[in-house]
Amino acid sequence: MRLGEHEGAALVEIVQPGLELLAEVRREISSEMHQFTNFHKDIEIEVKLTVATETSPAAIADHFVGLVERNGLPGFVSDLGNEMQRWEYNQTTFEILSPDHETGYMGFVRQPDGTYVIRHKTFPRDTLRRREVFHHGVRSGPEEFETYLAKAFPALRFRRLPELSRSRFDVNLESTATGHFFGIETDEVVADGQVMRQVEMEYHKSRRIPCVSPDDIESELFRLQDLVLAELKSIGIEADAGYRSKLTFLRDIVDR
Repeated sequence: MRLGEHEGAALVEIVQPGLELLAEVRREISSEMHQFTNFHKDIEIEVKLTVATETSPAAIADHFVGLVERNGLPGFVSDLGNEMQRWEYNQTTFEILSPDHETGYMGFVRQPDGTYVIRHKTFPRDTLRRREVFHHGVRSGPEEFETYLAKAFPALRFRRLPELSRSRFDVNLESTATGHFFGIETDEVVADGQVMRQVEMEYHKSRRIPCVSPDDIESELFRLQDLVLAELKSIGIEADAGYRSKLTFLRDIVDR
């Protein structure tokens, strides 16, 4: 639209079509959102393959995108409209040392508007399920993180760990057998000159229909893990299955 094109037109005539379009978009989004559910809110369910072969997350992700398109992962199809995502960010991490039932970490990730999101994960050890909540809109700065945590979480004791950078590519899938959605997330984490590469399989959501049950989330997740591990080995990439976390990676750097 050119400047002045609607000079003299009634304001309502200009705005009304946009409002009608916005209402339609909102209806479509609402309809889409109500098709899905997450059976385990605030719980991350994830298995990890730690990669020993020096390669890039982009190369692994590209391979699996093509594999899914060729129906190379039996029983899995692309999450339509959400086939692949790319993430890249820095994180300042604070290990939660005590009390014991709150151990885990908080990671500060800067947002485009200058605020921070805190990724708050609670787990006593590296394991399949971990509690994860997000604290949004945190107004602070790197030199003030300790002060912020002391005020916001006075019952917790922290130690600061090295800053990490993370590059990640997500290949998103749906299980046609179970109606659950998962991600194959290829990850490269760098901190203090050390590198950890992983391929993570994570539960995302499920279709909201009567035949879909949370009882088979884990079995389907492990089936996907076995398929991915076998495929990696077939293309010459060595990887070990487990639950090694970024917290353990950072701890090893500090405590070595």
